[in-house]
Amino acid sequence: MKPPAPRECHPCTACCEGWLKIDVEAARAYLGSPCAHCENGGCNDYANRPVHPCRTFVCAWRGDDSALPDWLRPDNCKAIVMFDRLTWRGQPAIVAVAAGARIPQRTLNWLKQYAQETQRPLLGEEYEKIDGAFTGKKRIVTHGPPDFMQEMAERFRRGENLW
Repeated sequence: MKPPAPRECHPCTACCEGWLKIDVEAARAYLGSPCAHCENGGCNDYANRPVHPCRTFVCAWRGDDSALPDWLRPDNCKAIVMFDRLTWRGQPAIVAVAAGARIPQRTLNWLKQYAQETQRPLLGEEYEKIDGAFTGKKRIVTHGPPDFMQEMAERFRRGENLW
């Protein structure tokens, strides 16, 4: 049986649109400010993109043997899913960052079900938006063992970087 073809980023640019912080000289992005190289349909300097974070970042949707369905491509589901950013008690957790103010309920429901099936905790990160503008404040959504949810809430209250 022929292995599936690797998934391509394009036309998705969610990781470059400011939902994930990028802070290298060649490419900067933060909430409300996409990377200067990000255009509809991709990066305008893709061949020269920096190794970190651009070449080394692979969202879970693009990962080898990804269990995420096609509709969970970040620009479609409005969340960037990562499997390699957080470990809790030696177990990899699922991290989902909203590509917008909130992770849509359909996406969140699918991720919660997947977290339960794989026995992995889930941490979601969303953003506060007031009168159409992002405030810079975050909120978290957790799913999994009560100890995980409590620990993430405490770490969030202390201002720790969770992933």
